[in-house]
Amino acid sequence: MMCPRPKNICWRPHRSLRTVSAVRRSPGRPVLRDHLVMLDRTASAEIQTLLLQRMAAQDRQALGEFYDQLGAVLFAAAFRILGDRLDAEDVIQEVFVQIWTKAGSFDRRLGTPFHWAMTMTRNRCIDLLRARQRRRAVLDDPGDDEARPEPAAPE
Repeated sequence: MMCPRPKNICWRPHRSLRTVSAVRRSPGRPVLRDHLVMLDRTASAEIQTLLLQRMAAQDRQALGEFYDQLGAVLFAAAFRILGDRLDAEDVIQEVFVQIWTKAGSFDRRLGTPFHWAMTMTRNRCIDLLRARQRRRAVLDDPGDDEARPEPAAPE
């Protein structure tokens, strides 16, 4: 079941295949035009695959374009997992360094560039959370075997 469209908005294709023009019709008011970029999944996956191929050839501009497309989404995921903005920024920086170095190993038969990058982000976040837990366990554990009481021997 589809959601009904608002009656005051008329959707029509724009000149570009990737853009749709939304025209708001309001009585007595000027017409407002909003240009919404709408890429279907296969088109964006193809564009991102080409960007990864350019990154494999050491094209820095391709990295910037890839970051522009996915940086905000990956940051939001990292922030949601970690709950800390600075840690999320660090993870995203590490992920994009990893994307830059491993761009040549991307295989489009195994998935989309978005999911490849999201998996890297998720794994880095999990690694950071586990490192935090280990750090807490070490700090909470005094490490003195002599100060601990010996367990009672079974009778």
